[in-house]
Amino acid sequence: MITKKVVRRFSLLLLGEGEYYFRDYGGYLYLSEQGARSNFGSRRQGRASILEAKDDYTLISDRKQIKGRLHIASASVIFEPDDVRYPVYRIPFADSTEPRKHAPSPRKEYLVINTKLVVEMKVNNADQPYRFNRDPSEFAFSLTYANPSKVLTHLQTLYDLTGMDRAERERELGALIQKRESAIKFDISWLTDYSERPQHPDGQAVLVSEITPLIQSPGRLMVTDKRLYVQHFNNVSAEPLVKYELRDIESLIKRRYGMRDKGLELLFRSSKKRSTRLGSGGGGMGGLASASFLQAKSLYLSFKDKKTRDEIYDTIVRQKAVKITTESSLEAVQTLWHQKKISNYEYLLRVNHEAGRSFNDITQYPVFPWVIADYSSRRLDLRNPKTFRDLTKPVGALEPTRLKTFRRRMRDMPTEMSNGKPFLYGTHYSTPGYVLYFLVRRAPEYMLRLQSGHFDVPDRLFHSMEYAYQSVLTSNTDVKELIPEFYNLDTKRDFVLNTKNLDLGVRQDGSEVDDLILPKWARTASQFVSKMREALESDYVSERLHHWIDLIFGYKQTGEAARRADNLFFPLTYEGAVDIEKVKDATERASIEAQIREFGQTPRQIFRSPHPKRGSPSSKQDMASTGDSASLPALKASPEQDSKGSFPPTTKPTDAYISPTAPIGSTGGVDKGREGVGEKGGGDGGRKEIDKRRSPSKHQRKHANKELEEEIAVELKAQPSMLHADQENNPYCTRWKRFSSFKPVRSLKAHRGRVTDVCVDINGKIACSVAMDASLKVHGVADGKQRRSYKVKRRGLSLALSSCKMTPDASTVVMGSWDNSVYVYSVATGTVVAEARAHDDAVSSVGLVQSRVFSGSWDGSVKLWQLSQSRLEPRPLLDLHDHDHPVMCVCTDHAARVACSASQDGVIIVWDLRTAKRTRRIEAHKSEVTGISLSNTGYDVTSVGKDGKIRTFDLTKGECFLNIDARESLTCVETDGDVIISGGEEGRIKVWDMNEADTKIHLPKVKTEAMGAISAFSLSRDGAWLAVALEDEKGPKDVVIFSSD
Repeated sequence: MITKKVVRRFSLLLLGEGEYYFRDYGGYLYLSEQGARSNFGSRRQGRASILEAKDDYTLISDRKQIKGRLHIASASVIFEPDDVRYPVYRIPFADSTEPRKHAPSPRKEYLVINTKLVVEMKVNNADQPYRFNRDPSEFAFSLTYANPSKVLTHLQTLYDLTGMDRAERERELGALIQKRESAIKFDISWLTDYSERPQHPDGQAVLVSEITPLIQSPGRLMVTDKRLYVQHFNNVSAEPLVKYELRDIESLIKRRYGMRDKGLELLFRSSKKRSTRLGSGGGGMGGLASASFLQAKSLYLSFKDKKTRDEIYDTIVRQKAVKITTESSLEAVQTLWHQKKISNYEYLLRVNHEAGRSFNDITQYPVFPWVIADYSSRRLDLRNPKTFRDLTKPVGALEPTRLKTFRRRMRDMPTEMSNGKPFLYGTHYSTPGYVLYFLVRRAPEYMLRLQSGHFDVPDRLFHSMEYAYQSVLTSNTDVKELIPEFYNLDTKRDFVLNTKNLDLGVRQDGSEVDDLILPKWARTASQFVSKMREALESDYVSERLHHWIDLIFGYKQTGEAARRADNLFFPLTYEGAVDIEKVKDATERASIEAQIREFGQTPRQIFRSPHPKRGSPSSKQDMASTGDSASLPALKASPEQDSKGSFPPTTKPTDAYISPTAPIGSTGGVDKGREGVGEKGGGDGGRKEIDKRRSPSKHQRKHANKELEEEIAVELKAQPSMLHADQENNPYCTRWKRFSSFKPVRSLKAHRGRVTDVCVDINGKIACSVAMDASLKVHGVADGKQRRSYKVKRRGLSLALSSCKMTPDASTVVMGSWDNSVYVYSVATGTVVAEARAHDDAVSSVGLVQSRVFSGSWDGSVKLWQLSQSRLEPRPLLDLHDHDHPVMCVCTDHAARVACSASQDGVIIVWDLRTAKRTRRIEAHKSEVTGISLSNTGYDVTSVGKDGKIRTFDLTKGECFLNIDARESLTCVETDGDVIISGGEEGRIKVWDMNEADTKIHLPKVKTEAMGAISAFSLSRDGAWLAVALEDEKGPKDVVIFSSD
C-alpha cells in the first residue's frame, strides 16, 4: 500500500508576536459533521464553525476524527491536521477557558478547550489572510502516545500566565523556559568524529538562537576543533542538529541584533551549506533573500550577551581548521570598486554587509537606492540625466515642497517629542514593513506574520512601480529606499510576479492586485530587473553613487553634516541611541523593542569622511575600522579584465574566477588537415597544388606561422573596448546600439560549400565561418584579410561543419560537425587541439559560455561539456534526452545557468544547467525552429522558424509576449532583450524594436537591401560589426561584413 506523504504546514511564523514554542504531540481533533463539512477544502476560508458546544462529552468519540499534531506554545495551542484541506487552528489562551480533561472511560481521555476565538490558517497549504472565527467553539483532542494528564498540567500552567501583568508573566515564563532548556543537554555521542574535542571552557554547549527573518529558533551551539554543531530545541526544523565544517568558514562578523551587541554571522565557502532563501519558512531555518551576501551561505546566531558572543568568536577564530581569508578588507574591496573591477551592485552589497545589514535580520535588511526616476516613458534613456534620481539627496528631500513641510515640522517640534534631538522624518528608509511591502508576492507568509494574519489593504500594497516611486516623492509618511532584489539578475522574479496566485484584493479603482504593474519601458519581469541593473551600473550612477553612500553609511549620516543634507531620522533608529540592557521596566523595554521592529534601524556608520568617487584613488583615511569582522569573503577581479573591466553581473565573487577563455595549447588526436596561410582561395578543394620546388622550407613555414601568431596575438590584445561603460563587465552580455542602418563594407569569398555558421569576436576584430565543405575560415573584420584556413578531416573523410562559436578573447573556436563530433580549434596555433565524439548523429548546433560547451544533435539529445585547459572532457557534464525529434539549434545564457534547445517539431525545451532538469517545454512554432537566442538576463528566449514567425517567451511563466510575422521563412535570430535581429530566405537583415510590440503591425526598424538567402549571421557585442553568411548558387559562398551607423 502506498502511503501518502504528509505535508507539514506548521512553522514558527504561525505563532503570535513574542511566543515561545515548546513542543508537539501526535493526536486527533474531533469535529462535528457540520464543522467538518464547512471547513473541508475551502480555499477562501468561508464560515467554519469548529465544534458545537455539547454537555454530553460521550458524543466526542462519534464526531469527525482529524489526525494531526498538537503544537504547544507559550500563548496558544495549534492543531495542524494532516489533511491540508482543513485549516491549521490556533487557539489563543487569552480568549479561552482553562483547558480541562474529560475521561468517559479509563481508556478514553480527551483534552478540551472552549474558546471564543479560533484563528484558521493555511487552508490547502495556501498563504492567504487568516480567518478569525469568533463564534463560541469547543475543541476536543486525544493524544496518541503522550500522557494527557502531564500535557494538561503544562497547558494549565501556560494558561495561568495570561492572567498576570506583563512583568510577572515575563518572569514566570522565563523561569519555565530556563527550566526546559536547562534540561536539554548536548549529547557528545552526536559528534561526527570521536577524535573531536569540544572547545568550550566548561565543555558544555552554549545557549544560542538561530536568527532568520521574524524568527528566533533557540538551541545550543557546540564548537569542536573540527566543526560547529547547532542543536535546535524544537522539532519543527527539518534538521534538529546541523553541523558545519570549520574549514568551510569564510568569515565571522560580529552583529548587533535587536539593538544589542550580541549577534554573530558566519559565512561559508562550501556550496553545500544552507543558503537563506525567501519563503522557506520552516522552523526558523528559512530566510528572506533569494541569495545571501554575494551568494555565500550563512548562519546568524544571537547569544545571551556580548561576553558569551565574544568568547565564542575567539574560540572559533583560534581553531587551526579555520582558514579565514585576509585579502579583502573593506579598503581592498573599495580599491577594486574604484578600478571598476567589481560592479556597483557587488560593492553596495559589501558595504551593507560591513555596516551590519543582513538578509537574515529583517530589521536590518540590505539597503539599495532608487536610481531611476522615470517609470512612465516607453523608452528608458540612460544617457539622459533626467532619467535618474538625485543621489546627493535622501529620498525625503527629493521633492522641494514636501521637504519644506518636513523642515517646518522639525522647527516646530516640541522638545518632549524629540527628546532634544529634532528630526525630519518620523519614518525610516528601511523597515521590516517596507521590505515585506516589496516582497509580499514572494513571501506572503512573512507579511501575514508581521501583519498579524492580514495582508495590507489593496490600495497600500506594492502594485505599481510608477505609483511606488510617486509615493516616495509625495507622501509625508513614505521615504523608503529599495532592496537588492531589484538589481539582482540571479534572483527569481517571484517578487514581481504573482506566481503563487495570491488573492491580494481589489483596489478602490476596481483593479485587481496581481502581478506588479511594470514601467512601460519593461515588457517582462526579467527585462525590468535587467534594466534596473543596467541603470545601477550606468556612468551616471557610477559617478554619483558615493554621494548616496555618504548619506546612508557615511559622514552625512549623523551630526551637522546630516542636518545640512536633510538626513535626520527618528533618534531611536541610530546605533547607540539606547542601551536596552539598562532598561529594567518590562513595559518600557517591550515598547522600545517594538519600535525597533517596526521603525527599522540606521546602518552602522563605516565611513567618517567623504567617500571617494569611483575612479578616484582611495586612501586609508577614507575607511573606518569596524573591528568586528575576521575578514569577509574575498572579492577577486577577473584575470581577464583590465582596469575598465568588472565582474559579469552574476559571477560569484566568493568563488575563484573561472576564465571563460582557458588557454588551449596541446593538439588533439584528429587529422589536422592542411593549412593555408593568408590564402585568398576557399577550402582544400580550391587550393592549387604547390610546386615542391617552390615550396617554402620548414624554416620559412615556421617563420611565417610565427609571424602570423604574433600578428593575431597583437591584434587581439590591442582591441579597444567599444562598449558603454556599464556593459564592459561581461564578455557574454550584448548591448547593441540603436541601429539606424547597416552599411556593407566588404564581401569575403570564403567557402566552396554553403556557409552554415559565422561568428564575430566580441570586439569585432575577427570573423570565423564554417561550411558544408568542412572548412573553417578566419578573417580580419576591418581589412578582410584571411588569417587562417582549416579543413577538418576524420579518418580521411570530411563532413560538413554545422556551427561555430568563439571565446571572448577570440583565441579558440568550438565547432560542431556532421561526423557527430565537437572540435576545439586554436586560432593562434592553427590546429585542432581537442575533440569529442559527442553524439550518435550529426551535431547540429553548439553554444559556448564561460568554460562550458552546449551541443545539440539530430539524435534528439543535448549535452554539456567542460572545456578545461587544453582539452574537452571526454564525458559530458549533462546528457539530456527530452526531445522527440532532431535538435536543430541551442543557446545558453551568459551565466551558464539556463540553456534552450529547439527541435524540428517546433518545440523549445528550457534546461536548468545547475540542476540538470527540464524547467519548461514550449510549443513555439508549427514547423521547424531554425534559430533561438536568450536575452542578457536569461529569462526571455526569442525563436524563429520556417513558419516565418518571430516569437519571444517569458521563461518565468512560459508565456509568449511578442509575436511577429516576418512574412518569410526565417533562418537565424539574435536578441539583447531590447532589439531582435533576424535573417531569412528574403535575404535581408531586419532589426525589430521589442518596445514597439504594442503596435498591431510590426515593421522592422532597419532592414538591408536584398542580398540572397541568409544562412547565418553574427554581431560583435556592441553591434558595430555584422557578418552575414549568404547562399549563392553561382559560385563561392559569401560572408558579407557590415558596419552599423
